[in-house]
Amino acid sequence: MDRVNTYSVNQIVTSAQLNEIQDNAVGGITPPLGNLNGANPGERLVHFESAADLPDNDLVTVDSRNWKDFVVNFFFYDNPTANGAIGDTDDYAWGDSGAGVTVGIAYLGLGATDGAGNQVAPTFPPLGAAGTSWAPRIKAGLWIYADPFDNYKLKLYNDTGNTIGTPYIRVSGTKTNKR
Repeated sequence: MDRVNTYSVNQIVTSAQLNEIQDNAVGGITPPLGNLNGANPGERLVHFESAADLPDNDLVTVDSRNWKDFVVNFFFYDNPTANGAIGDTDDYAWGDSGAGVTVGIAYLGLGATDGAGNQVAPTFPPLGAAGTSWAPRIKAGLWIYADPFDNYKLKLYNDTGNTIGTPYIRVSGTKTNKR
């Protein structure tokens, strides 16, 4: 990571300097070029492994912070091994099961709604619609989205036709300030 500021002994540190350090502390800085030149500096990162399997036609909250207007990249792992969650008896095979990892990018926009413009709920999956609902797919039947009815919390929705065993996702993203 690049140094944000250099200080000397007994130097007074202003609130503006401390705020700059916080903005840049994770090491990601948006250059003043291109379409995303107004994006927030820095990057948010979350690692999430569900405490339980994710049933078909159900959802789980990944992070309780506001993810509205974030561009994200993700690594998703569908753990096919019983007792294979990190800390369980079969975690020695975690990530080595041949199931593979899904890697992708997405824009979360103003969040996702179901087909009728209502909150996503069990049996009512997210549905993308131009200008009104951003429902990026991780893979067929699996979505990552910000919930506009729940303070834009980051969520996963499973409509794959199968239960997903203790899903793991690593998400990093930056607020674009476009919406």
